Amino acid sequence: MFSYRLFATPMSGELMLYSLACALFLTILATIIEITLRAGCSVRAAINQHYLFFFLIQLVGNCLSTLLAAWLFIDKFPSLPAEVSPLFFSVVGVFAFEFVLSNTNINLHKDNAIKIQEFIDMAKLPTIARANEKEAELRAEKRIQIAEKISAAYTEDRIGVLINALMDDDEFKLLNDRAQQHNQEAHFFKCLIYVSLNYDGAKALAKRSKKSKKLKN
Repeated sequence: MFSYRLFATPMSGELMLYSLACALFLTILATIIEITLRAGCSVRAAINQHYLFFFLIQLVGNCLSTLLAAWLFIDKFPSLPAEVSPLFFSVVGVFAFEFVLSNTNINLHKDNAIKIQEFIDMAKLPTIARANEKEAELRAEKRIQIAEKISAAYTEDRIGVLINALMDDDEFKLLNDRAQQHNQEAHFFKCLIYVSLNYDGAKALAKRSKKSKKLKN
């Protein structure tokens, strides 16, 4: 719990510290949400090596605007509860920074001016691209994990019946021929094919196999 005595003087060190902590939290939240929505990926994929650069740009701007908001409004809201004042200043600062980004131009050349937001958007592109790549890698890993679980729990004939239900006989025959080329890995190959054809069904199958193992134990 905060104490009012911490904020006895305008722009005290405690107020700055807590306001910056709130700005940090909001920046992490906002940047991760933005990347996951733009890339259509998971949080795990959004946090990659390119994310740090984009995050630092946003963090510096948000922290500066938060301190400015605290300096401007601390005397105008003397009755503001000490518990919420850091959050209030950080929210105002973050929204103010977004407004500045959208309405301030920078001149790269005499006849070439772009908004700061457009500049940051260009810096954001590598983060989104890497997030898409990482999401694809994570999904591939997940498919392999599911295939490993169902290959250990179900026979090749059982998986073959499930696959055959999803394709015609000629396609199934070609699939069997391809699987035989993998020799000892033929069963796992079929499981991977089944996961790719029916991900939700394969996932449910893997869960059922996990539950059955627990019951046996």
